[in-house]
Amino acid sequence: MEMGLGRLAIGQTIKWNNEIFTLSGRAAKNKWRLQSVQFLDIQEVEEDVLIEAIGNREIRFSESGNATIQTENGFFEYDFPGILQLPEKTQKEIHFRFFVIKPLIPFIESGKGLSKEVDKRETELKNTGEELLGHAPPSRATIYRWIAYYRDSQCDWRALKPNHEKSHNTHFSQQVEDIIDDVIEGLGGEQVTNETLHAQVESRIFEINRSEGLELDIPSESTVYRRLKSKDPFDIEKQRYGEEVAYNNHGNKKMGITGEAPLARVEVDHTPVDLLLVDKNGDEIGKKWLTTIMDSNTRTILGHHLSYSPSATSILYALKNAIRSKSYIKSKYPHIELESNIYGVPKVIVTDRGRDFTSKHFDNTCRVIGIEIDQCPPHMPRFKGKIERFYGSISKGLFHQLIGTTLSNVVEKKKINYKSEKKAGLTEEELDDLVHLWIYGVYHKKKHRGALGVPNDLWDTRTKGIPKTFPSNPDWELLVGKTGDGTIQPEGIRYQYLDYNSDELHLLRRGLIAQSMPLKIMFVYDTDNIGHIRIFDPINKRHIKVPCTDSDYAEGLSEYLHGKVIESMNQKDRLNRAARSRALKLIMDKTKAASITSRKARREMKRMKFKNGMTKATKKTKGFQTNEEVQIDHVSEPKPQISLVPPRKPKVYTNSDWEGSTYARKIF
Repeated sequence: MEMGLGRLAIGQTIKWNNEIFTLSGRAAKNKWRLQSVQFLDIQEVEEDVLIEAIGNREIRFSESGNATIQTENGFFEYDFPGILQLPEKTQKEIHFRFFVIKPLIPFIESGKGLSKEVDKRETELKNTGEELLGHAPPSRATIYRWIAYYRDSQCDWRALKPNHEKSHNTHFSQQVEDIIDDVIEGLGGEQVTNETLHAQVESRIFEINRSEGLELDIPSESTVYRRLKSKDPFDIEKQRYGEEVAYNNHGNKKMGITGEAPLARVEVDHTPVDLLLVDKNGDEIGKKWLTTIMDSNTRTILGHHLSYSPSATSILYALKNAIRSKSYIKSKYPHIELESNIYGVPKVIVTDRGRDFTSKHFDNTCRVIGIEIDQCPPHMPRFKGKIERFYGSISKGLFHQLIGTTLSNVVEKKKINYKSEKKAGLTEEELDDLVHLWIYGVYHKKKHRGALGVPNDLWDTRTKGIPKTFPSNPDWELLVGKTGDGTIQPEGIRYQYLDYNSDELHLLRRGLIAQSMPLKIMFVYDTDNIGHIRIFDPINKRHIKVPCTDSDYAEGLSEYLHGKVIESMNQKDRLNRAARSRALKLIMDKTKAASITSRKARREMKRMKFKNGMTKATKKTKGFQTNEEVQIDHVSEPKPQISLVPPRKPKVYTNSDWEGSTYARKIF
């Protein structure tokens, strides 16, 4: 599945330093003639200079196919960078369209037998049914239209995106569609204009309406023309002019070498590095994993990446290293004698069925670049036997000979009583240097028995004369990384205890609020450098680089080491938890004791106040004049009112008193 690829080939249009050029031809073996589209002047440029500019994302390739827009004179590109920026409904539609045409890709490339295979595919989808497909089965004409989108865009998956802005209400009954198909397939060898073709369709529909009493709609001339363009041109020209003419015009000429060739099939996998690493202070930081991509034809290593855990992100970093030129080795590792520049876009990448290889992020990025994923059957490692043998070679030839190795054989480690923790002394940078040196200085220059040759020599011989391919849109590299999400707050985005903010992010937040768009966004960041994140601006359709507010800490720091810092902080927090609990309990106990003491003091105060008040009243009643006063704190309660007149004794009534009373006389 070749999607979105640009080539250094005659007639290719590129944009370099905001100027449009056409590759008009070769000036010498390693030089190209670039003609300016605007000024028509011609200049000669070294091929290595162009390759380096492509690696630095300075050159963009003009793209073709459905859903492209012309941004400048003669330069076309897609108006969206990747599938992750599309609505979920649109993503599902693209996946379904590719699912429909995927079995037909070999016939699209060869240009032979496509019509028969389309009929079989249409019948197969109709028998499956809409319920199982989750989508209405497409008609034969629709399948041809999707094939045309895919083929005309040089097999770019983005051409399958539904273009709702350009859609037309041209849905007709199946009988009308069949009439259009019959008229197109009945064309002879003579040239027929669009007007004549439409007249034939119109005449057939008039005849059916008259004879059968139907009211079939008549399509417009433009609709009939679009149906004609959606057909496979190979089949049409084969019927009109013969197979030889059709093959010369539409046969497969894209690959210089057919069959098993370099970049046709690569294998990818992870392996643990049996080696303990330390930081610059000598403290142990753990072991790494090596992710490698190998070309199965030449046994060369296209790309690799060292990470602290295997994931879809580490695979994408290895893929990025495989696609980009290896010219960086000469400057970063000058002691390595680099003889062959091994890189390129693979056609098929073979993986196992692990979660990292089946992730949505990995699948979508491969579609953007133009790589087909081929998952080998479960529990069958022999399908990736070449890369498994490479891991055995690098483990024995490099990792197990370095200080701090943990060895892969536990019995052997016990036998020699090797203490990895005490011997560890290599840093991340030193390990990266040694891996580059072993791959490009030892492995690539040693005879490979399985490949029957030296990998470097095999690559140079078998890639000679094949145009180098690159992703047409350099922005694909912005998708390589780990994804996260967050909400844009006035103070920025907070992620993993770090804050990210900039003026551009603040302006984006204001724009999203003004357009009533959600503030929760997805971003991509480099796991080897968490000093910044990249956010896609849905308003201006571009990526924004947002730095960390604590750049002194985060710039150049890997996510793994940041996680170690967080883990250490949490561990100290757990150790202090017991002391914090004891302190909080003491605070609560003291508060409770103070509360109890306060209630007792208030009750005692009231009791003393009442007692002192009674003492003063008694002294005044007895006629004593004294200046002695009892000092009582001010309280809000009113003073008790005490009577100074002694109480009288109650009178006791007898029967004689009752009988002689006035009340008794009134009764009796």
